[in-house]
Amino acid sequence: MRKLGRANYILISRGVKTYGTFNPDEIMFLFEEELYVDEYDTIYDFLMWCHVEGKGFGHGNYEERFSEFLLTEKA
Repeated sequence: MRKLGRANYILISRGVKTYGTFNPDEIMFLFEEELYVDEYDTIYDFLMWCHVEGKGFGHGNYEERFSEFLLTEKA
């Protein structure tokens, strides 16, 4: 995955708004069946990174935050 994509952002934001957390252990069940198989692990890791690092994102910066995550994964 190179981009999170608008559709994935919408799925994630629904979970974050419902439970008030980026913790994937608490919100992934809400949308995991709507993800492609190859996206699940990356999105899980991205959300865990956001949760642990205290990094949030919204409709204006979700791609920038995802790019930041990808850079930390490659380092």
